Amino acid sequence: MATTNQTCRDTVEKYIAMLTDDSKTGADFTALYAEGATVEDPVGSAQLSDAAAIEEFYNAIPADRAATLRDLRTVAGEAVFSFELTMNFPDHKMTIKPFDMMVINEYGKIASMRAFWSDEDITFG
Repeated sequence: MATTNQTCRDTVEKYIAMLTDDSKTGADFTALYAEGATVEDPVGSAQLSDAAAIEEFYNAIPADRAATLRDLRTVAGEAVFSFELTMNFPDHKMTIKPFDMMVINEYGKIASMRAFWSDEDITFG
């Protein structure tokens, strides 16, 4: 069965909603991923390829955060989207504006996530 565009949209919208929900932990994010999934965030960094590493990656995001989906395109089981993520740390606030690319399986699980951003896409304040 092929992954529908609606399945891709639903997965991305759930991902963004979880980025705004301060009760969600790395384990919750890891549950969005398929077995054997990979994460490369940002592109060019070491690729994460096991559930423990993906969970640790998401646990590093502070609970005090908010995300807004800006634009989304889906086709043939893949999604590309831009969003804004604001993270509040004890001593500063950081906003990042990445473009993410996901491959999503027919069950709505993320098989691959690659985040496109650099220092130029981060603001502090």
